[in-house]
Amino acid sequence: MSVSEIASELASSATLRRRRSGKPHHDVVRRISINCKSMGPRIFCCRKGHAYPPDAVYVGRETKDRRTGKVLFPGTPFANDARMSIDRFRDYSAWRMRDSGFAALVENLRNKDLLCWCSGPETAHCHAKVWLELANQQKEGATIV
Repeated sequence: MSVSEIASELASSATLRRRRSGKPHHDVVRRISINCKSMGPRIFCCRKGHAYPPDAVYVGRETKDRRTGKVLFPGTPFANDARMSIDRFRDYSAWRMRDSGFAALVENLRNKDLLCWCSGPETAHCHAKVWLELANQQKEGATIV
């Protein structure tokens, strides 16, 4: 069933809200549910109060609770410890990818959602974007069927 068929079916089966006068509202919004996983892997914020998938992979520095000292997220080899700019981090990541062992670790991130602390305007310069691009880029010599 195509999207247009589903939309027309929803439109025909939906009941319109009516004003007190009995006339239908023209601003009725019909909701269509879309499976977001079909969009591919994404980056989620792991700050308190933010929702993220349970299978998302954290790609940052070790993080401890300020009060208890308990490790909330263990450190990973993907952290931006030097807090480099996104362009400098991209160059650094390309340099690290020359190591076949590290490239295999990045390959394990393929098709997985990633967790980072960036939120709001910070997301434009998030280092997790670099790992998402590197992990999901097309391999050289691979053919698309």
